[in-house]
Amino acid sequence: MGVASLALGFGLGCSSGPTGGAGQGAQMATGMPRDVEMKHEPCALDSSQRQIIDADNDGRPDIVRVFEAGREVCRAVDINLDGIVDTYIYYDAQGLTARRESGFDRDSRPDEIQIYSRGVLIRKERETNNDEKIDTWDYYAGGRLMREERDATGDGYIDQWWTFNRPANPKCAVVMIDGDGDGQPDQATAIDLCAGEAPAVAPAPPAAPPAVPAAAPVPPGASR
Repeated sequence: MGVASLALGFGLGCSSGPTGGAGQGAQMATGMPRDVEMKHEPCALDSSQRQIIDADNDGRPDIVRVFEAGREVCRAVDINLDGIVDTYIYYDAQGLTARRESGFDRDSRPDEIQIYSRGVLIRKERETNNDEKIDTWDYYAGGRLMREERDATGDGYIDQWWTFNRPANPKCAVVMIDGDGDGQPDQATAIDLCAGEAPAVAPAPPAAPPAVPAAAPVPPGASR
């Protein structure tokens, strides 16, 4: 079975593994134009060092794992078994996830890129309006969405800033916009989406079960 039978969702690369790039967790400057190209990181699915998995035995690969020097550097996954790659996953030198590209609409383009540091998600870059350009940047800390930046007008400049200020309710955020076109968030436009609501209280951990008393020792020869 050849890898050619799997439609290569985001293109066939000639090298493998994440190559890094601008903004690998770095702070991006406010007021500066963003690189909005949704770039596919190469993953050499035609490599001689690959493992092909056909989970449903339909003659098409469902997972292709690519290795270099005995280490897996990336893989392509056909999640819904339709013959088209839905997700590419890339690994760092320690074998931890470094990058993940996902396509959700079968158009052979990534719609979301996730960036990881030491296997922990730190940023998502998303394309939400099918124009093939990144328009939303999500920033995470400790596994929680902390803030979000949006290019609502599609001109390559951030014009919305979302700060998620209530860990117990991910729908709550303070939102600011660039009302005067200077590329900066305007404090006067700040809106608290959950203003007036009492902060949610995280549920208390379940109580420990009652202790079970230890059974009394049984003398030798006695029956229970």
